[in-house]
Amino acid sequence: MPRPDPIDALSDSEHQAAYEIKRSTCYECDANCPVDVTVTQGRAVAVSEPGCPRAEAQLSRQYHPERLLYPLRRVGPRGSGAFERISWDSALDVIAEQLQRTKARHGAPAAGFFAGYTKEARPHLQRLAHSFGSPNFLTESGCCFSATAVAERLTLGYKIKTTSTVASPRTRCILVWGTNPPGSIMPFEEHHIARPKRGRVKIVVDPRRTETAATADIHLQIRPGTDGALALGFHHLIFANGWQNQAFLDEWASGVGAFRRYVQGFEPARVAEICGIGEADLLRAAELFATNPPAQIALSPTATVQHSNGFQNHRAIILLSAVTGNLDREGGNRFFNEKATPKPIDMFDACRDALPPRIGEDEFPIWTKYWPAAHSMLMPDCMLTGKPQPLRALLAMGINTAMWADSKRMERALGSLEFFAVSDFFHNPATVQADIVLPAATNLE
Repeated sequence: MPRPDPIDALSDSEHQAAYEIKRSTCYECDANCPVDVTVTQGRAVAVSEPGCPRAEAQLSRQYHPERLLYPLRRVGPRGSGAFERISWDSALDVIAEQLQRTKARHGAPAAGFFAGYTKEARPHLQRLAHSFGSPNFLTESGCCFSATAVAERLTLGYKIKTTSTVASPRTRCILVWGTNPPGSIMPFEEHHIARPKRGRVKIVVDPRRTETAATADIHLQIRPGTDGALALGFHHLIFANGWQNQAFLDEWASGVGAFRRYVQGFEPARVAEICGIGEADLLRAAELFATNPPAQIALSPTATVQHSNGFQNHRAIILLSAVTGNLDREGGNRFFNEKATPKPIDMFDACRDALPPRIGEDEFPIWTKYWPAAHSMLMPDCMLTGKPQPLRALLAMGINTAMWADSKRMERALGSLEFFAVSDFFHNPATVQADIVLPAATNLE
């Protein structure tokens, strides 16, 4: 028989002393769910979100045998993985000295400050960058949510993605575009998008046959990256059949005439061929969405924008809410955000007003106008070619070369730096290129 746990033999009072419940929040995604963490003898042993693999993964990460625990200094060639343990004071002194050396040799903008995941370090690192004199604070959002947010702000004046998956009892048609709650959004299989609902039509746009797509009335299984063509095909049919909410457009929209002329070129047969779907399915989906108000578009934060024309693709999608009058309407796509926002400490106004241009201001002027960071997708070019700006040193809080297309090129770029320091939980292809590696604290810690 298995040996009994000695904790089980304790009295109730001893039990209470042995285990302590600490209230916290999970930081594994932007849902920030409340959790109870069970702690005994200074060690977390349970997290109270048993249905979420992200929450459960916190414990295995916290105590993983390969986790970084001490500051390290490179002693072998870059990429060799040869490091020696040093003190925190020594590590911080080296980082400060090397950043100051870069500033003296090449100017402060030649030092980059990158924040990946997790995100709690961002405002502090951005403040450090701008206080140092560098405009080049960069984040993983350069290939993530930033394009979605900028597309929505430029097109609608505010973001709708944040609330696009919030349920409303009044929704009669839901258009699920590139998201799959059973694999990504709490409470997964129980999420309202994943479950059929009486009186509500569900259309799913996704290249994959997901759990959500399997329960849809129509699944438009498009070729990856053709989202913009599909959305413009919807617009063509909406205007051609008079399904638009003209009163809403007359009051709130600009450029409608030019837009109507543009979408005339996206006839159903052409769009069906581009997207690799049936023309009849396209016709039926557009009609169901446009003629069953209030209708809601449920969006992914990133799936629609991670393509060469992703920014404009996403704009075409979200305009469907405006053209049909489902914008800021109960049961449609609402403008509200229940998240608390911290007091800004990032000094971005000082950056914009007093520092040289950021990386990407010439190449992506609209993006940098609306997003308070330099553009991280240009980092390999900056390191290897010096264009559009030279980067000679980098301090990173969480970075992995897998984020960049041609990740091996990004490895070479990091290896070409005069100085590179990074903080992370584990070694990865980026950290082994570093001169100094700092261990990161977990959310539980």
